[in-house]
Amino acid sequence: MSHHELWRDEVQSWLLARDSTSPWDLLVRQKYEGHPALWQLLLMPLTRLFGTPVAMQCVHLLIATATVYVFARWSPFSRLQKVLFSFGYFPCYEYAIVSRSYGLSVLFLLVFCCLYTYRHRPGGWFAIATVLVLLCHTHALSLIVVLVVVGALVLDHLMAGREAGQLRCPTGPFLSGCALIIVGVVTAVIQIRPPADTGIAVEWRFDFHYYAVRSTMKALVGAYFPVPSLEQNFWNNPLCFDPRLFPLGYLCSVGVVGFLIFILAQLRRHLPALLVFGAGTAGLLAFYYTKYPGAARHHGFLFVCLVMALWMYRRSQYTLPAAARSGRGLALLNGSLTTLFGIHVLAALLAAGLEIRHPFSAARAVTEYLHRQGHDDSLLVGHVDNTVSALLGYSAQRQIYYPQSQRWGSYIIWNQTRLAPITDQELIDAARALPRRPGQPVLLVLNRSFDEDLIRGNRLRLLGAFTGAVVGDENYHLYQVD
Repeated sequence: MSHHELWRDEVQSWLLARDSTSPWDLLVRQKYEGHPALWQLLLMPLTRLFGTPVAMQCVHLLIATATVYVFARWSPFSRLQKVLFSFGYFPCYEYAIVSRSYGLSVLFLLVFCCLYTYRHRPGGWFAIATVLVLLCHTHALSLIVVLVVVGALVLDHLMAGREAGQLRCPTGPFLSGCALIIVGVVTAVIQIRPPADTGIAVEWRFDFHYYAVRSTMKALVGAYFPVPSLEQNFWNNPLCFDPRLFPLGYLCSVGVVGFLIFILAQLRRHLPALLVFGAGTAGLLAFYYTKYPGAARHHGFLFVCLVMALWMYRRSQYTLPAAARSGRGLALLNGSLTTLFGIHVLAALLAAGLEIRHPFSAARAVTEYLHRQGHDDSLLVGHVDNTVSALLGYSAQRQIYYPQSQRWGSYIIWNQTRLAPITDQELIDAARALPRRPGQPVLLVLNRSFDEDLIRGNRLRLLGAFTGAVVGDENYHLYQVD
């Protein structure tokens, strides 16, 4: 984590929490984000106590560590599988090193798995309901998983009622817990419902598109084989889809489909676990296809659904007797799961090594240069706004001027105003027109370079090019405007 340069999405959460005056104000500012505000609410006191988002990274590291502890302490997997999972790609890199709300989601999901054993006790059921309410408010994808989990719990409750002498949560507490979960779902939906002028992920897709099918299949395969390409831009770039390794992608796709069929066959004796895995996978894939194709951090929820379903399956009272839960099928399940976890460890090692070798974002390098050169008080003009906003995670300045939105700001407001077309000459003219003190420099930060003729014609001075970042659109060129 000490080698990880914050990128724009991590900084966005910090800036939202920092610049909000109250929790209610944060909820108002959050409306364009497309996910609930629990992570930002958690960050709010940190922004008051510490002046650097390193505090956010420390808290996220604690969350990731708690996730590993919960899995290692209470999961029903073998010791080897616990070690491999803990050092796998998603728990050790994607949901640990990168500080986002996804880490909080995974922690709550695993805590739910721990509490699943006590679902038929009133106290355990209310604990589950509380965890699910919190989970609703971490991310939109978590909300999908919550709906599936609630369906599984209701099914589980009905099944328990058919078994003579079986423990089942009394109807009153069970319905009260369900009502609490419904409140959590409704309040989360209110937060993620986009305003009318939202400018990101606007459309829904319900017709057939080959590209969308291919993208969704890549999401599924990438969740199970997240081994990154051995290159600078490794993030969200699985090795199995490298065109130079054709037909590896097709072989991995066949392998994943076969593995899913095998898991569904193994879970058929436990309907709640089968529902969590089958409906959870289908619901997430439907979201990737119809709304947002996502990236590795989103696709990891498919892998988490697998872990949850197997955890529930091994802890449930509705599986076959112990004598029947042995033989070739169980051995194959354990062997395939251990192999899968081992592949994820390899992916985590490669990702960590590549991140140490390459800066994740060039934003920190830009701000360090500005500080060394005495530009802490210079006016910053940024384009494209969402890529340049990453600088504010490290900059001594609290705002950048965004010409497309025609505003000074920190976090990005994902409305349609910021999508207004603007030419390079208009960018330069907007920078020149800013009011400033005599002699105060105006610096233009771009995630690309200007044409040489434009530079000469406008008497711009290139102060530096900051390249080599893992996130391809967070390489920057810094110009001083005369």
